[in-house]
Amino acid sequence: MSGFSFTTNKNYLKRDSNTGTHLLAAPSTLVGTIYRSDYTITHDLGYIPVVRVYFESDANSDIFPACGSTVGGSAVGISYGKTLCTYELTTTTLKVILHAANTQTGSRNIYWVIYKDSP
Repeated sequence: MSGFSFTTNKNYLKRDSNTGTHLLAAPSTLVGTIYRSDYTITHDLGYIPVVRVYFESDANSDIFPACGSTVGGSAVGISYGKTLCTYELTTTTLKVILHAANTQTGSRNIYWVIYKDSP
């Protein structure tokens, strides 16, 4: 593969330096009828970037993708004792939210990737 190199002027997704992980407390604050906890990441990109968000499940430390943005609707259908993950995305922040039908204990790892290019 001689002569092959990556260049930043090509249109492929580049990870922002704010990509990361955080150990977030399990949902234990009642907001309306759902328990929740959240964590906000500031990216300051000035546009709504492409993101991927994941979280650890309640059992076996399995990792699942977030269900999507809570801006487009509400998190419904959460089984008792289970945790659901959504996110809210603006031109400056990414907020990852854990939801539960009942108060939870412990903590869950959350993971996110913020891409620098706009869609």
